[in-house]
This record gives sequence, structure tokens and C-alpha cells, in this order.
Amino acid sequence: MEQNKLTQAIYAAGYTKERHPEYVRWDSWQGFVYKREYLAQVTWETPCGLLIRGKSAMGIGLAEGEVSFQGICYCPENDNPMLLCPYDRKDCSHIPKGFPIPHCPCHRTDRHYRYEDSAEKAEEELTREKRRRYMNLTQGACCACVVSDTDCGGAGFKIQYDVERCIRSDCRNPFCVARQQERDLRRANVYYDVRRVWITRTGFLRDRKETVMRGKKVFPKPVARTDAEIWLSERKDSFAQLQSKSTIYKPDMAGEIPAQKDHQRTVSQCVDQDCVHYQYHVENIRVAAREHRDSVQDQLETERGVDVIYATDAHRAASEKKRAEKRKRQIKKRLRQERAQDTSQMGAEQTSLFQNGAYTETTEPLDRSTWIFPNNDEERKDNNEYPDRTIL
Repeated sequence: MEQNKLTQAIYAAGYTKERHPEYVRWDSWQGFVYKREYLAQVTWETPCGLLIRGKSAMGIGLAEGEVSFQGICYCPENDNPMLLCPYDRKDCSHIPKGFPIPHCPCHRTDRHYRYEDSAEKAEEELTREKRRRYMNLTQGACCACVVSDTDCGGAGFKIQYDVERCIRSDCRNPFCVARQQERDLRRANVYYDVRRVWITRTGFLRDRKETVMRGKKVFPKPVARTDAEIWLSERKDSFAQLQSKSTIYKPDMAGEIPAQKDHQRTVSQCVDQDCVHYQYHVENIRVAAREHRDSVQDQLETERGVDVIYATDAHRAASEKKRAEKRKRQIKKRLRQERAQDTSQMGAEQTSLFQNGAYTETTEPLDRSTWIFPNNDEERKDNNEYPDRTIL
């Protein structure tokens, strides 16, 4: 790697790595770099004559930045750190040819710093102009659909209405700046029911299974009712979960169908069937504040042999199952820890007994006079004949 100009100048002046000026330090990239205390006292100048104070936020960012482009390293040690143009002029002639962002190389200067001639003043003026244009466009509200317009010199804005952006930002404005209409801020969600039908065939025999999952939600949490209605009118035909489908396939093809794990498991168990007809119907799509249960309709479905399941109940059961499994894992972990602790304590006690000489091997002969060896199985089973003796 080529050494920077600062390192070359220090070596040319007769300094070494161990003996060098106080305003530099040795860097891990095998070269000298300026100390931050020194860079805070430097004044930088842009090619168009704007001044930058070293201890300002812009000056600190300028001193700590380093860019490598087309074989040239732009950094303070090479006296060419890059600064983002405060005017956002993409057609400026001082920008390196081919550089994708409006940055221009700066250099050190001996000019006295004046705020009236500084880049900090230009940046603050641009910030005030951007705020003025934004407030004029939104009437003082904060709107996620108002984005920066790079074609207006960095200070312009434009409206790009996207209801999904409003939902992600949880917009609470009572008046929509983009649509120029009032918004209904009552919390709601898009609910829908899913009817799944499995029809299996084995020769001339057919079997049918049908389930209904009610109350499935599009959004994980409620949104503004206006946004939910607009989303449903715009995205209903493109949202995959709201599209009905019908598929005929063999059981060995179940693993090839993505994002349908609920019936992959069912099909994989039907290995003896000739084919399986799977139907996925979406019905009763609506915008509502909460889930509504119709007990009469559920009773009619049950009488027809349809399994009625509510999404909230399924989610609650799955959560309870996870909690139970977690409790089992915690109990097993605690038992393992207790067994390990008991084993370590027993080992420590045995070690202490051996060290203290309390454990010795007995040398007394065994008294075998009370031992009886039965001659047959009948005598072995009859233990009451010798109540005072041990039968082996």
C-alpha cells in the first residue's frame, strides 16, 4: 500500500517511526496520521471557497472520513478529504469524474475562518429552506408520503402516496396530506376466513376432509380504518394469502409445494392414496375492529362435518404449548444440574474419606454358617421354612 503524503513528508524531514512530531501518531496502516487535537485547529477550504472549521460537526466528519476512488485515497493526510456539497450540486465541475455522490475534495488553508463564508452557514440555510418547503407542503404535519426530491437541488420535496408506508409508520394524522381527505383513525384490521378441503382417492374410494380457519388477520396489529380500507381495495388482488387456489398432486409431491406446511403434513401421511385434491378458499374478507364469532353459523358448519377453528384460539394453544415445552426443558435442566451437583458432592466426600484414612478395607472373614443353598426351586421359593436365615 502506498504511503500517504504526510508520511512521505515526515520521512523526508529526517524523522523516524520512533521519533516524530507531536501532532502525528503512528497508525496501524503503517503510516502517520494527524491527531484529533491537531485536526480540530485546522481550517479547511472547498474548491469553491467555502471555509470549514475543524472543531465543528462538519469539520469532525471531514477529518474522520476516508474515501478511495479510482486509485486515489481522499483523506486529511493527503490534503484532499471529501465533503458532501451543502448545495447538493450534482453537476459541479469540482466533483471527481464518475463519483456517484456530490462530494468535492477540500484542502487546508491559512485563511481566517468567517462564518459568513463558511460551509456551515450554507448547510444551515439549506436546512431552513428544506424545512420551509416541507411545512408549506404538509401544513405543519409529519407525513411519511412526503419524500425528498433530488431534482430540486436537495431542498425540494414531493408526494409519493403509498398506503403501506402509512401503515408502517403508523400515521396518526387526522387529515391526509397526500389525498387531501379526512382520515378515520379508529383502529381496525383486515380479517378473512380460510376454508381448506382435502379430497383423497384410493381406487374408487374417496375421502373428504374440510376445515375452516376463521378470523385470520392481515396486519399483526390494528391500523387506521381508512388505511385498512384503502389497502384492501388496492392490494386484494395481489396479496397471496387472499388468493384462492386448487391443486391436484400425488402424495410424493407434497414436499415440493412451498409455503403450505399445513397440508404437506396431511398429504405426506396419505401414502396409499392415488392422488390428493387440495382446495384453498378465501372467504368473508372484511375490515373490522375486532373478531366476530357467529355461533349459529359455526353450529351449521359442525353439523356438516366441517372443523371450525379460530385463529386466536389456535394462536393461544400454540403459545401455551410452547410455554409447556419451555417449562419441561427448564425442569430437565434443573434436574441435570442437581444430579451433577450431587455427583460432585459425593466425589468430594469420598476423596476426603480416603485422605483422612476413615475408609479402610475389612479383612475379617465372612460368617457363612447362616447361608443355605437350596437343592431345588421349591426350596428356593419357600422362604417361610427358614425365617431366621437368608436364602440365596
